[in-house]
Amino acid sequence: MPPVLCPRAVVLMIPVDPAGAIRSDFAAGTTRARRLSPMPLLLSASVIQHVHLCDGRGSSSPSSRRIIRVVHLPGWATATAEKNLRAALPRRWVHVESVGAEARRIAPAFTDSDMLIAAAVLHDVGYAPNLAATRFHPLDGARFLQTQDAPARLCALVARHSCAIREAELRDCADDLAEFPDEETPLRDALWYCDMVTGPGGQRLTADERLAEIQSRYGPESIVGQFIDLARPELLGAVERTVARYTAAGIPQPTYG
Repeated sequence: MPPVLCPRAVVLMIPVDPAGAIRSDFAAGTTRARRLSPMPLLLSASVIQHVHLCDGRGSSSPSSRRIIRVVHLPGWATATAEKNLRAALPRRWVHVESVGAEARRIAPAFTDSDMLIAAAVLHDVGYAPNLAATRFHPLDGARFLQTQDAPARLCALVARHSCAIREAELRDCADDLAEFPDEETPLRDALWYCDMVTGPGGQRLTADERLAEIQSRYGPESIVGQFIDLARPELLGAVERTVARYTAAGIPQPTYG
C-alpha cells in the first residue's frame, strides 16, 4: 500500500505468532497494544483491517514483534480523493466534499462509520482524468482503489454506488462490474443516500430534486438520463430506508435547498 498516511496514524509494537501473522487473540477483538512511547492504545478489529506490516528493517520475515502502521481509513481516503480531484475537477471535488460531510453527519447511526465516510469521499474518484480508463467512473474508481491495496469492501462500495449496475447494463459493462459484489446493506444504502441528496455544487437537495437535476444536466435521452429512469425506484428506496434509520437514531434530516 502506498505510504499515504493521515496525521492520526500511529506506530505500534504488535504481538505476532511464529509464522509472522498477527496473533488471533489480538485480531479477534479490542485489545491493548504497546506504543513505542509506551503509552497503551486500544485497537479494534475494524482498525486491524486497514494496516500494513513490516519489521523494524522493512523486512517481511517473521519476528516476535513487528512495527504496525495504522492508517486512519477516512483520512487516507480524503487525501486520495483530494489528490486526484481537487485541482483537476474542482466542481466535482466540491460535490465529493459535501457527500463526505453528509456521511460524517449520519455516520453515528451505522456500524463501520469509517468505511461509510471513506466510500463517500472516494465514490467519484473515477472521474479523475488520469484514472478514466473506461470513462465509467464507478468501475474506474474501483479499479484504481484496487491498485492502492484498498480494502475489497471499499472497492466494491465505490463500484456499486448509487445503483451503478443499471448504468453498467446500458453501457454493456455489467460483466466487468460483476467483479465487485453489491452488499445490499444499510451502509450501502447510506452511501447511495449521501450521493442522492447532494447536488453538483455541494448543495443539499431532496432525492427527487437530485434525480431531476441529473436528468436535466445530461438530457433524458442520454445514457445517464435513461439510467435515472431505470434506477429511480432503487435509489429512492435506499434514500427512504436510510432516512428512517438515522432518524430512529435521533439524527434529524438536513436542511434542503
